[in-house]
Amino acid sequence: MGHAKTDHVWVLSGNHIYRMDYGRLLAAHVEREADLTVACIQVPACDAACFFTACMCTAMP
Repeated sequence: MGHAKTDHVWVLSGNHIYRMDYGRLLAAHVEREADLTVACIQVPACDAACFFTACMCTAMP
């Protein structure tokens, strides 16, 4: 991406690839002239841990 000439960059989770209509998402992003678009789905709080992961990173010495 450092030298690529592109108008849009997608950062996706693997479980979204088959669940979302990216054409509609991109169209809404472009129509609104957005700098950033975030897509999410609503899930019950008790199921949230199954959908999200957190990483802790430490600096290398």
